Parts: sequence; C-alpha cells; structure tokens
Amino acid sequence: MKMEDLKYTRSGLMLAVDSYFYDDFIYFWKHDEEKDKITRACLSQWYPSIFIVDGVTVIVGENNSGKSTVGKALYSLCSVLSNLDERVHQSKLLSVDEAYDRRGRFLPFSLTDELKSRLLAEELSGEKLLKILQGDKSYVIGMDDFPSDLRQFMKSQLDAFVVELERVRNIPFEQYRDAVVWDYFDSVFHSQVLPVFKEAGKTSLEIVNGEHIKVGFDSSSAAVGLSASPGFHVCYINGPTAMNLLNSNCALDALEVYDRELTETLRQLADSPSSGLVGARKVANRARMKRLREVFDKVLPGSVRNRKTGKGKLSVAVPGGREPICFENLSSGLKSFVLIWHILDQGLISDGDVLILDEPEVRMHPEWQIVYAELIALLCKIFKLRILLTSHSVDFIHALKLYVRKYRLTPSLNLYKSVVNANGSADIKPVEKKNWDKLFDTFVRAIDILSKIQESLPEEPDGQS
Repeated sequence: MKMEDLKYTRSGLMLAVDSYFYDDFIYFWKHDEEKDKITRACLSQWYPSIFIVDGVTVIVGENNSGKSTVGKALYSLCSVLSNLDERVHQSKLLSVDEAYDRRGRFLPFSLTDELKSRLLAEELSGEKLLKILQGDKSYVIGMDDFPSDLRQFMKSQLDAFVVELERVRNIPFEQYRDAVVWDYFDSVFHSQVLPVFKEAGKTSLEIVNGEHIKVGFDSSSAAVGLSASPGFHVCYINGPTAMNLLNSNCALDALEVYDRELTETLRQLADSPSSGLVGARKVANRARMKRLREVFDKVLPGSVRNRKTGKGKLSVAVPGGREPICFENLSSGLKSFVLIWHILDQGLISDGDVLILDEPEVRMHPEWQIVYAELIALLCKIFKLRILLTSHSVDFIHALKLYVRKYRLTPSLNLYKSVVNANGSADIKPVEKKNWDKLFDTFVRAIDILSKIQESLPEEPDGQS
C-alpha cells in the first residue's frame, strides 16, 4: 500500500494510522463541510470569525472548542512582528553560519556576530574579504603562510565562501520575514498551522489596530501583508509556570513558547534590575499600582519583593517578621495574583497593551475568583489594558459583569461563545447582552447531571443523601 492510494476520508485516515502510513499527515481539528470528507482546517477548527479585543473580552464555550487558540494566535502574531527586524537579522546571521559550514570551514578564521554583520553589509570579492579578515582579530593565519599548493585550495574555498555570502545577501527581506513568521507559528502550534492536507485552503489572521496587518499561511511559508509592529505589547499568561521558575536557572527549552518567553524576560529583569529595558513604563506603572493595593490586600499576605535580595530569591515579604516566601512556594492561586503584580512592577504591560489569560480562575477558590475579577476590571480602568480571557466559571464571569458596571468601564464587557457545530467545525460568535443569562444555562448542565445521578441512587440510611 502506498500513501497516495489512500483517500482523504475518516476511514482512510484510520486505515493510514493502522498501517503506519501517516508521515505526511498533519492531524488537527476536524473542519469538514462534506460528509465523510476532511476539506480544510486552520490553527483550530474555526470558520472565519471576527472578535473585538477592547476593555474586557471573554470567550466561553465547551472544552475542545478552540477558545484558547484565539489568544495563542493573537499573541503569536503580535510577538513575532514586534521585533521582526531583529528576528530577521538573527536569521541572516544563521544563514552566514550555514554558508561557513558549507564552504568556509577550512578557512583560517572564525565567525563572530560582529564579523557576520559586517560581511552581510558589504558586497564582497575574495580580495575584499581578505582585507576585512586581515583587520579582524578572528583572522588566524595569512594566505601567504600556506604552502603554494594549499594556498591555491584556500583561495578557491575563499571564493566559494564569497559566492555563498552573496547568495545570502541577495535573499529579499520579505523572504526572510515570511520564513521567520512561519517558523514562529510552527513552534507555537507544534507543526499544526496548515490544514490537514496540501490541497486545502489557506489559513489567515488579520489585526486591525490603526494599521491593517494580515498574515496568510500556505505550504511551508507565511505571507505577511504588512511588516509593521502592531503598536502594542501582548502578554500571555497560561498559568503560574513563570512563577515556578523565576528563582531557578534550569533550562526552559521544554516550555511552551509563550511560557518560555515570559519567564526569560522576567528572569532578565530580575538579574538586571537597572537595565532600563522598560524604564518609563516601570515608573508610570508603579505610580498607579498603589490603587490596586486594596484588592491585593484581600489575598496577599505581604508585599512583593521584585528584587533578588538576601538569598537571591524573588519573594513575598510576610508581616510579623516571618521568613519571606519565595515565589515558587506560594499557593497556585496566590501565584496568579503575584504574577500580575510582578509584570506590572517590571513594566511588561502598560497603557494600551493586551493581556491574555487562559482560564485564570481554575486554581482559585470561588471567593478569590471574585477578587480576581475585580482586579481585571481595575487593570482596564487604571492601566487602560485590553484583556482577553477564556473561562468556564459562572461565578467569575458574573463577577466580571458586575465589576465592569461598578467601575463604569468604557468599552465594557465583550462576550463571545465558541460553538462546536455538528460536523466538528467551530464558530466564535458574539453574545448579545439580552442573551447573557441564557448563556449560563450550559454552565449548569453539570448540576442537572448530578441531580439525575442522585435521584437514581437509593436513599442513604438515616435520611442521608
């Protein structure tokens, strides 16, 4: 049996798996329009969906309906475009390394980033490259120092290396840019950016925020409609992972991209508190953080130490002279609050930025969920943040509604529901205010299920239930 003999049907895919013929398939969400045929898919199982991230935006829905993918896609696009020029430059430096491995490894010099940048900046010949190398400390031995037969070989290698460098230099910026964007999304979505087979339609994402930014994905590359920065910073919090690792030096390679980037940035700021990376933002944030203190006092037993002091640990100072509690030793619920305080204090998010929270309430007692909802409303009011979150909690969403009203947020609350259709596709639809209460009907189905189970059981002795 050959892979090309298989049809793209559910039964065909099952046969492929059973026969171990599945190397060319990208298994992802179903997105089929025709019965028993898989026709297209994109990052998730969405059909085209439009949603607004302004004020507080909440996406609800059942598990496995693509809610979290919204935040991941937004974070990925903004993150990769925010420092795209630097990412492209690093990609070019890597291309020089590859050219050196192919044609220059026998040459008597080593490559530094400074030398690579200079080689990329100038049109070269073998003679010009020699002059550059002779003035560089990486140049180990001159050509004239080699025996005549080896000297000729070295010059041929030098000329071949120059040809490789020119090939690298002549690759258009747009080609590097599109490859960088593709690779980033490929890492976030674990090689599942594309539809399940090559003949399917394209995947595209668009952001309208002053400028119109569009990225389309096709084959093994991306097509960026505008290589501009989104104009705002995005912070993605998937849980307390960063809090667990800030005080350690362990490698972060196994983490998801968004967890790794947040942890790396916070580590860097903790190790170099005077680096000035976000100096103005820090000053502006700290002046306003006092207005959050009343909310934090409801759960936080002391002040956060955002500097490595004493034993070199980021910690919470506990009242009463007790030993400070290191970040990693806090409860999971408390870490969620301290992490927000910490990223504000470090200036990672500020006016107009986007904060993405994936089911932030899951580690909290219901009472703390209500406190966290008030914190989110105040972040929007005081810091002008735009917050996108997903949730399964009736208490949490209801508290958000109330605190948005209490603090008179404008814009207020945007509520969306991710709906899984009968064929496995999904739509993200806005929920009108008049239908908000009906939305919670799906949340209480679990109570109905438990009630039916209880009714089916025999009565406990002594009237217990």
